[in-house]
Amino acid sequence: MEVLIVSIVGIVVFLLYFNTDFYSSDKGKSNNSSYIIRSNTEIVSLINRLDQLGYYKYVERTRKREIKKDAMSAGCLFGWEQSGREFMSDAESLAEGGVGEFIKAIDPFLRTQNVQITKVNDDLVDTDYSVEINGESYKIYSGDELHQNIWELSTIRAFGIVNKLLEAASSDERVYILYGGNELRAVFLTSKMFKVINGSKFIPDKDKPIMTPEYA
Repeated sequence: MEVLIVSIVGIVVFLLYFNTDFYSSDKGKSNNSSYIIRSNTEIVSLINRLDQLGYYKYVERTRKREIKKDAMSAGCLFGWEQSGREFMSDAESLAEGGVGEFIKAIDPFLRTQNVQITKVNDDLVDTDYSVEINGESYKIYSGDELHQNIWELSTIRAFGIVNKLLEAASSDERVYILYGGNELRAVFLTSKMFKVINGSKFIPDKDKPIMTPEYA
């Protein structure tokens, strides 16, 4: 009977251990948490470090715990659009006149950075493509550039435009390229977050975001 009672107590303590907060942003200290459900401490450490840097600041407090736990369980940082930082893009769509739609899709994030988009128009005529944002025209590509990789060029120019807007708004966030082609994603990070992610040995190089070349 005593052995049974001890076993039950042990199970209860174990369950309580994995259902308390590991990281408390209010106190900045570590507590036991349901987040730590894997033996792989690298992804746990990475995600908690990013949390300290504000990676999950755009997530509702009630959802943050769940999103962090899912990321740790899957062992994958990206793929969780609930973070409010990651957006599907599709390079083919951008090249075919979809930059304006892309800008509209990321507008909720841009507004958190005091970037106000009042008007967006795509202007795709023959082999020339530009997008007009708030009355200013930006070239995506022209006919004499068609010998280049248009998907890649459209991605670089579209993301470059976004970074110009963020810089003009004095935001410390920038958009980074993740993957490419039809799987292209836009990921918003601060320079500190970008450095932490790219310095992690846990994340394969192919799954790391890359810096967007300056808009030309």
